[in-house]
Amino acid sequence: MARSARNWWAGMAEVTLAIALALVGFVLLVVTVTTLLMYSTPDVWYYTWPSLALRGLVSLTMIGVGGYWMLAAIWKVSATAERRNAIVNRAGEIELLNELWRSSSSLPTVPGEKGPPPRGRVLKYRLLGVNRSLIWLAVSGLFALVSVGLATGLTLQATRAWSVGQADWLAIIAGVICLTVAAWTVIQFGRQLLVLTGFGPTQLEISELPLVPGGLYQLYLEQPGRFRFQVIEVVLTCVEEATFSQGTNVRTEKRNAVDVRLFRKRGIAAGQPVQETFELRLPPEAMHSFVSANNRVLWKIIVSATVRGWPQFQRVFPVIITPPAQPVGQLPAVSSAGSL
Repeated sequence: MARSARNWWAGMAEVTLAIALALVGFVLLVVTVTTLLMYSTPDVWYYTWPSLALRGLVSLTMIGVGGYWMLAAIWKVSATAERRNAIVNRAGEIELLNELWRSSSSLPTVPGEKGPPPRGRVLKYRLLGVNRSLIWLAVSGLFALVSVGLATGLTLQATRAWSVGQADWLAIIAGVICLTVAAWTVIQFGRQLLVLTGFGPTQLEISELPLVPGGLYQLYLEQPGRFRFQVIEVVLTCVEEATFSQGTNVRTEKRNAVDVRLFRKRGIAAGQPVQETFELRLPPEAMHSFVSANNRVLWKIIVSATVRGWPQFQRVFPVIITPPAQPVGQLPAVSSAGSL
């Protein structure tokens, strides 16, 4: 097994232990609160103050330590040393990048960058991607906590009724449903965690910004090679959106106006990172990025890969194409690609 894969498995074991510690602490906290509410009376509390404080302190400490350990381990597994160093060194480049950002033209219907582009390591600039795996990891983790908490509370309620010779069928049925949902959400959390950490960070750099129709640019792709890629490809996509009224309903339709494959490679052995440079040539007639109340033209570069036995891997890098410079008094031509 490649060294990077062994390091990843070791890191995943560390993440698993951290998650287990935080989950045990959370279950202990739920059990403490639930039993306190079920068995306490207005005159007598189920726990003494020292016992309640100790349980709360232990559970919160386990949650805090496990959560911090989990985040630190995920960062260590998913980020490369080059990426961490780039983030640390970025502070010294802010002024130069701000100067470039301020010098770019601003048009009402052309979306602007949210901030100055970060410097690249190989090419001039680094494109910022949208990591949907991180978003789904947070969502699945939240649902997993809620479902585990509900399942724990309902199990305690059903056990209490059973201990006195009664059967609380509502709690039993709801508990079984919550346990099923909890198992499913934990599995989904694990899948998203594998996607986030297993593939590692995707680095995409470009030779020049901003992008204009007809421009020729160099792109550099770097992807850690922890496992064997069956295929990895990079596609430039233009999505057109139109929002319109149809009777009393408001509909939004989307279509891909452009799909251009920029790079494709098959059969990449485990332990061999993908480090490729290729060209991006924008058609001269390409419609620039456009955002209005009812229409949008959005460009993005999509990096996708296929690995046997793994969930779908995809990273999206939004890009903004600005209109070409026009002589004073001349209006830019509107391309037919801007309408559905």
